[in-house]
Amino acid sequence: MKEKIPTEVKKLYHKNNLKTKLYIILRWRLCPFEKIESLLPKFGTIVDIGCGYGLLTNFLALKSDKRSVIGIDNSFKRIKIAQTTVDKRSNIEFTLTDLRKFKLPKCQAVVMSDLLHHLSEEAIFNLLKRIYNQLNAGGLLIIEEVNNKPFWKYLSNIFIDHLLYPKQKIRFKTINQWEKILREIGFIFQVFEAHQGLPLADTIFICTKK
Repeated sequence: MKEKIPTEVKKLYHKNNLKTKLYIILRWRLCPFEKIESLLPKFGTIVDIGCGYGLLTNFLALKSDKRSVIGIDNSFKRIKIAQTTVDKRSNIEFTLTDLRKFKLPKCQAVVMSDLLHHLSEEAIFNLLKRIYNQLNAGGLLIIEEVNNKPFWKYLSNIFIDHLLYPKQKIRFKTINQWEKILREIGFIFQVFEAHQGLPLADTIFICTKK
């Protein structure tokens, strides 16, 4: 069973309404954030693209004060909530920006969790290509996405995403389809199944620029 959301993360959202608090708790339970954090450098700038309410962004910043973590999202509502969690901490910031046009700052790593399946085919390719072009050689990109195996967990993904985003077109892909895109762009990558202890079919792609 996945551990409960860490107290130091949970308390950052204590001023928000009950709906937001419940969403934060649920998202922690459903996502392999601890595994993602362990794959990222403990120092330098890390950019969380599509950060939403900033749960992963906050966790990364709290785990190492040598990190400078930037969360970006195109939702005014979510960024506004994320910004309420910063307080006086100097190693974290949240920025409202258009994900189709932003310029990636100089950084050690980029992370995206459950973002790409919400984008169109063209937007997925363009975003990954821009990240590749803007990363330094050896730069790291961590992608957490939905797999179609185990099948019963994949069905849980479908149910939850359509429940949370009933008006969006969801584009889940197989590992082979993601690998084809990453290879075409030029990334060297490893694939890690991260669904153990979770109710959803999560896969992590550890991508490095040549």
